Amino acid sequence: MPSNVPEGAVSHIDDGPKPGGRSILRISPDTYAQAKQQKPEWQITLDEDQLARISYVLNIHAALRVLFDNPDNLYGFMAMPNFNKGSDGRSALEVIACGDIGTLRETWLRVNMERPALIADEGRVKL
Repeated sequence: MPSNVPEGAVSHIDDGPKPGGRSILRISPDTYAQAKQQKPEWQITLDEDQLARISYVLNIHAALRVLFDNPDNLYGFMAMPNFNKGSDGRSALEVIACGDIGTLRETWLRVNMERPALIADEGRVKL
């Protein structure tokens, strides 16, 4: 991660005292600890729900990359207080840290709605 990322921007993904990142992806503390060791031979089998969660997180990041050129906004947005409907001053990370896939999907939809759609000649949307 770039050095200009705001302090605490990914605090809910780290394996600190709060289970946020683990609950967002629905993985156990043991699985998370093993993954952090980065052993090349380590493998895990993910279920459909976990794959969907990973997809939402990656798609949120992709949408943010389109919306923001500034790394502070790109990497800090998810940790910034949000006063839009449904957030009540909580950051997007606080909202999705509850672990509910519906909330994760809703967050992706809200971020994705801000992204401009580019229409190709064939009429298909390019993202």
